[in-house]
Amino acid sequence: MRVIGTAGDHQLGGKDWDDRILLYLATEFEEEFGEELVGEEFNELMVLAEKTKISLSAKQSITVTVRNNQHRGKYEITRTQFEEQTKDLMERTQMLVNQVLEDTQLTWAEIEGVVLVGTRMPMVLEYVERMSGKPAMTGVNPDEAVALGAAIQAAMDTESQKGQQMMFLGGRKRNIDAISRSLGMIAQNEDGSKYINSIIIQKNEPIPCQQTRPYRLPIRRSGDNKLEVFMTQGETTDPMSCAYLGKYVFTDIPQIQARAAIVDLTYSYNLNGVVEVAAVERSTQQPLTLTIEPLPHDIPHRFALSPANETAREHLNLYMAFDLSGSMEGKPLSQAKRAANSFVSECDLTATSIGIMEFSEKTLTTVRTCQNAKKIARGIRKLSIGRTGYGTTANPLNEIFRHLKNVQGLRYGLVLTDGEWFNQRAAIKSAKRCHEAGIEIIAIGFGQADEKFLRQISSRDELSFFTSLNDLVQTFSYIAQELTESGGHMNHLALF
Repeated sequence: MRVIGTAGDHQLGGKDWDDRILLYLATEFEEEFGEELVGEEFNELMVLAEKTKISLSAKQSITVTVRNNQHRGKYEITRTQFEEQTKDLMERTQMLVNQVLEDTQLTWAEIEGVVLVGTRMPMVLEYVERMSGKPAMTGVNPDEAVALGAAIQAAMDTESQKGQQMMFLGGRKRNIDAISRSLGMIAQNEDGSKYINSIIIQKNEPIPCQQTRPYRLPIRRSGDNKLEVFMTQGETTDPMSCAYLGKYVFTDIPQIQARAAIVDLTYSYNLNGVVEVAAVERSTQQPLTLTIEPLPHDIPHRFALSPANETAREHLNLYMAFDLSGSMEGKPLSQAKRAANSFVSECDLTATSIGIMEFSEKTLTTVRTCQNAKKIARGIRKLSIGRTGYGTTANPLNEIFRHLKNVQGLRYGLVLTDGEWFNQRAAIKSAKRCHEAGIEIIAIGFGQADEKFLRQISSRDELSFFTSLNDLVQTFSYIAQELTESGGHMNHLALF
């Protein structure tokens, strides 16, 4: 049995509903008597608002008396009125619950039961029954459930001290700490017109966790080279919606012959909740010197401006298209997902946008090109057989062309297949249209794939790869490294 819950991390709770009643009563009183409730009277009204919310869980309406000095007002609140005033809060609750289910890869059909803790509002009960198909577990005392959970956690914490078992509680579950908010860094979007938050470690990753991502840094011959990393905490790409944890400056970058250095940047989150940042120049494997500086006073407002004055890097836009016909069932699909995740981890997402497609009897774009590692990973995770059929009649090259034909910067389509396509002639024609438009096609095949066909749809012979299922991850990783290190210009390749 798995236990999941929505956390207070989202800052939404019973007090939000109390405040709506409080606002309503205070406004009604002020309009009637022309007096604003302050001080002790306002504090008393806060208590009264909570009691009114609880009463409306059992009654259809309630009359509330509000007193201040010599004035005394009576106001009726109905359950229907209350639910209408808090409709947006209920919608936010639904959104958060759906996000929890998505993050834990569960559906309502897989939920055995829902325990409501801290609320008995009919609107919540109705929502649970409507979404899960079964009523909330009213036979469980929610206050007792909270107390028992706290006791179990205390027991586990106590046992972990010097390995001594001082108490034991039945029903204890294995507890895994997870990072509550995603960690990222500030980057530029695909056309260099604005700053974005690029996530590196996603929330809900088990602690301790570590993630390394490459960063392509142009080298100045003056020797004054440095990499500034603004660490963020947040779930959106909007820099103004993030919290900022620090400014990390890496220096002593070695002088190399190439025009750009590949810096492997690593975020580590340890058991004590401490985040560590490190960087290594790839070709020399030289660790870079780190200095942690105070956040400038113009953060985050600096990132609301255009980065037009900075040196622009050519942006790479790439779609990964996966053959999900019936023959990919089982290990092939599992390996394809591993390979895709490896590819993303080797890409510099501060200068690369990645999209996800799947095809068999039709083509489906599940993720439009973006720099959001969390969104890309979710798209890879959701790859499944059957959603686009089981045959091989579709070809993704038309969709790749449609999405990338008007996009600025470098453009690539990476196609993975394990068998022969139904209409190869049409696919070759679509591929040539991509080539003529400057969209590079990388073709990867294994199993029963046609090697000659792979060469025909790829932009050049060196962008055609026939590999084995066991080497699929290594192939994807190699291509991603070459794209990153060459700045997206894959002119000379020699695989293994």
